[in-house]
Amino acid sequence: MTSIRPSSPVSLLVSLPVSSRAQDPRVTRSKSAVLAATLEMLREVGLGGLTIEGIAARSGVAKTTIYRHWAGREELAFQSIESMMDTPLHEHTESLRDDLLMALTVVVDGLKSAPWAAVLPTMVDAAERDEHVLVLSREFASRRRAWLEHRLGEAVVQRWLPADTDVELLASELVGPFFYRRFISRQPVTVEQVERHLDLVLRGAGLGTRKPTSR
Repeated sequence: MTSIRPSSPVSLLVSLPVSSRAQDPRVTRSKSAVLAATLEMLREVGLGGLTIEGIAARSGVAKTTIYRHWAGREELAFQSIESMMDTPLHEHTESLRDDLLMALTVVVDGLKSAPWAAVLPTMVDAAERDEHVLVLSREFASRRRAWLEHRLGEAVVQRWLPADTDVELLASELVGPFFYRRFISRQPVTVEQVERHLDLVLRGAGLGTRKPTSR
C-alpha cells in the first residue's frame, strides 16, 4: 500500500501528555528500556504472559523502579503501545478533509506495519475478561480519539458540519472500518479506499450543507 501524506501538520490523534518539567536523562533511559521490553514481550507472549519480573529481566531495570513509575503490568502495557504511536501536533489546516485524510492515513499506515498494531488483539482479548483492562482500554481509546473529536467539533462550530453531529460517533465511523479490515476480515486497504471512505462518511454527515463561519 502506498502511503499518502497530504500537506498538513496533523499527526496521529493524541498521545500521552508530556510533562513540562525536565526529566533526569537516566530516568528517561530507564523508562524507554522498560517500554521497549514490554512491547517486545507483548508481541511474544501477549498480556497473559506479561510479568513485571520478565520486563525487569529483559530491560535491566529493577522491579522497584518499574513499580515507582507504573501501577502494574496493565498500565505499562497500554503505555508501551502509546509510546510507539506518533506524537500529536494539535495544529490543523483550513481544510477539514485534508486534516481528516492525514489522520486516517496515519492510522492505516500504523495498522499495516507499526509494532503496536500486532499487540492490539491481545489487549482486546484481555478487556473481554478483565474489568480493569476494560477500563484502561476505554481510556486508551478515548485518548486516541481526542484530536479527531476535537477537529470534528471545530467543524461543527464553524458550521461545516450540522449542529447535531455526534462527533464521538462520527470519529468511530471514520476509523472503525480500517480496524475491521485489519483484524477481522484481514483485507488490505488502498489509498483510494481511504479517500472514498472519507468522502462517503463526510457526505453522510452533511459536510458542506451549511455555510461555514468565517475565521
